[in-house]
Amino acid sequence: MEEQNIEDKFILDACCGRRMFWFDKKHPNTLFIDVREVPVLVFKWSDNQIKLKKILELFPERPLFGNQNNKTHWLVFMKIPN
Repeated sequence: MEEQNIEDKFILDACCGRRMFWFDKKHPNTLFIDVREVPVLVFKWSDNQIKLKKILELFPERPLFGNQNNKTHWLVFMKIPN
């Protein structure tokens, strides 16, 4: 099979996991970006139980991104190597 370059990859799968939703887990036009060696934490909870401010006080680093506008929050943390 002929090797493809990045221009042939017009489907981006940004999910982290085992590609469980894919019928073709090695689709030739897909750029799978789930190969990484740093820990990632996706954290989701309800603001009715614990306030966002209290959660943020528990982590030494700020989240990279997330949702902080609704009652159900989600945040993404990553331990970036020094």
